[in-house]
Amino acid sequence: MGCYVVDCVCFSHKLIVELDGPQHLDPAALDYDRRRSEWLGSEGYRVIRFRNQALDDDIRQVVEEIRRMLGDG
Repeated sequence: MGCYVVDCVCFSHKLIVELDGPQHLDPAALDYDRRRSEWLGSEGYRVIRFRNQALDDDIRQVVEEIRRMLGDG
């Protein structure tokens, strides 16, 4: 999208789901992610981020949060 690659996108709901590994905790990565999310937001998209660990720990909670963001839950 634009000059960015996103992990998952639902065009009909303008929702982007990002899955973040530990490299996203680096200060430079945090700044990059912030600027990236701001740009995507300026294009009308909502960005929701999950740590990869959240998928391992409680994937149902991740799915429920995505469902809420889609307005289906």
